[in-house]
Order: sequence, then C-alpha cells, then structure tokens
Amino acid sequence: MKVLIAHNTYRTRGGEDAVVENERRLLAEAGNEVIYFEKSNDVVNSFFSKVVAAAFSIFSPISFFQLVFLIMRTRPNVVHVHNFFPQISPSIFFACRLMGVRSVLTLHNYRTICPTAFLMYNGKIETRSINKGPWWAVKKRVYRNSYFGTFFLAAMIDFHRRIGTWRSSVDRFIVFTEFSKTLFVQAGFPKDKLFIKPNFVFETARPLASTAGVAYLLYVGRLSEEKGLDVLLRATRALKDRGMKFELVVVGDGPLKDSVQSEGETLKYLGKKSSDEVVSLMRSALAVVMPSLWFEGMPMVLIESFSVGTPVIASNLGALAELVDHGETGLLFEPGNQTQLEQCMEVALTDSTKLSRMRANAYGKYAERYSAESNIRYLMEAYK
Repeated sequence: MKVLIAHNTYRTRGGEDAVVENERRLLAEAGNEVIYFEKSNDVVNSFFSKVVAAAFSIFSPISFFQLVFLIMRTRPNVVHVHNFFPQISPSIFFACRLMGVRSVLTLHNYRTICPTAFLMYNGKIETRSINKGPWWAVKKRVYRNSYFGTFFLAAMIDFHRRIGTWRSSVDRFIVFTEFSKTLFVQAGFPKDKLFIKPNFVFETARPLASTAGVAYLLYVGRLSEEKGLDVLLRATRALKDRGMKFELVVVGDGPLKDSVQSEGETLKYLGKKSSDEVVSLMRSALAVVMPSLWFEGMPMVLIESFSVGTPVIASNLGALAELVDHGETGLLFEPGNQTQLEQCMEVALTDSTKLSRMRANAYGKYAERYSAESNIRYLMEAYK
C-alpha cells in the first residue's frame, strides 16, 4: 500500500510528532511505501507570517494545490492526516476528495471542536464548545492569550462544522479511546466514521536505570496546572511527613518549573530527558504517576510505562480511567483528591505482591493493545 502522511509539526516537539514518526516507521517496516508531506511552524515567526497563517488556517489554497499536485505525482492509496493546524488546514481533505483518494484524520486532541484543543480553560474542564460552538473562547483569548489568534481558530472550527467538512470530506477518523469517541459524537461527528486505534511504542531492550537502592515514583510530562502537579506535591510531602522513605522523580519542563525546583528535598527534579533516558527511568520506578485534571488523549507516557512493565497511578478521569485497570495495571484516584492519591502511592511503596502483579499485567496490556505488532493491524483496518 502507498500511504501519504501529512503533518504540521509543532515548534516544540511533542507527543503528536512522536506518534507520526512511529507510524511512518511502522508502515515502512511492514512493507508499505510512505510519502511524507510536512509543514513546520518554525517559519511562522514574523507578524505578517502569523497573519497569513491565521487567515489560511481556515482554508489554505497553497496547501490545497500542493496536495493536489503531490497526489497526482505519487498516486497514494490513502492520505493519513495528523495535525493540519495552522498551515496545512482542512483544505487537504478537499484536495483528497477532488482527486478521489481516501482520507483519514487522527484526532489527537479536540481542536476540531474547541479553540482550547483540550476542552479545558482556566485550570478546569470546559466542554461548552461541544454543544454551543467555539465563539465563547474568543473573548477569553484561549489561544496564546490572543483575540486575533483565537478568532481565526474559532472561525475555522465554526466554518467547517457549518459546511459539513467532517461529515462529507473525511472518510475516517481515528480516535484513541471510547471516551474520546463519545465526545466527538456529541459534537456532531459521524459515529460510523470514528475508528478506535490506540497509540503504540516499539518495544526496546533498554538497560535498567541506576537507583542506588532508593525506591522512587516517577512523574514525566509538562509542568503545568492541568497536569495536577499541585496535588502530587502535597501528597508527596504528606507521605514523607509520615516517615515514608522514597523519592519523587520529576522529568519535564513547563510554566511550573520554578515552583517544582523550589520544592527542595520533596522531590528530585531532572529537567528534560531524552526518550531513552525516560524509558530507562520508567523501568526502575515503582510506578509512574499521572494526576491530570483534564481528559488527556492517549498519553505516550502511559504506553511507554506499560511497555517496560511499570504500573501507572492516574486520575480516574476521561481517557485515563479507560486506559488504566484499577488494581490490575495501575491504580486510579479521584482527580485532585490528595487522600486517595496518598493511598495509591502508599500501595506502590509498600505492597510488593500487588505491585509485582500489576507489573506483569501492565506489560501484558502493552503486548495485547499497544505493541507495534497489534498496531499495524489496527492501522490497516482504519485504511480500508
């Protein structure tokens, strides 16, 4: 099969970029021919370029004709789109329809529904865009604190909802969980076009990280309010005040970096680490903690953790509640509930029998659902 993958990369490499790289490699290793069409936000750096990018995010004639000519030249069987915002734009789906090529869109986040992209505003879940549309967000300047940027993003969402782009111009949507599928159906996406395919990671034989005999729990991710770091830090301090001996190791960067660094002996802050280093740290951790206050999509951190047999302690919310089997592949707690989080952390620190069982189950879940071998089957089914 010949697959054309289209992706607008992010200025700072994130989980979506990693997913695209993994799927390109997966398809190629399975014997498919992969063509890659990429736009980069790095070129959007002047005021004029930002104005043009914002206006063309609704429909880019440049990307439209680039895709038409690329499809004419390469004749792919399917065009698989990941992030189209802002430079590729939904014009790519009209190019596919014009050329008679099947199109597939992976819905990594909720940007086709809401300008926040995460259904979250001011630290709280915000779902009004699902039923009432995106225009409330303009006044709140939810996109980079900009009226201008938020206006064009809301216009893109509203325009394509009104003309039926998602109903008539995209052949299939890939979502990661049943939870996200339900939200997109509520927002008007055609249920019969939504296909559940989880993300995956390649299994690797990385060496164990050295922990010098110190038991530790691990947080990996953006250091920001919606990730629930505050409750994790409070729970850690409370457990240490009760005399429990362990480390909380924190990996990542973000707006709360200074606050995290000021915690002193409460945690061990490692900053940003490479993918190999992160997975090595996961392998030696008792558990990975994900105290998110928002729905999440399909966190690569969770899949990487399962791939090395490390259970996950997560908020009982959104996709995480679906991905973690409580007591089997990890532990769930009420979002923001410090007492419940302390209890989950204490189980990981003290109940070696239960932890051993969860480790085995976590790896088993990875092999069944999130391995390369299982994912290529899902991907081929999505392309049919």
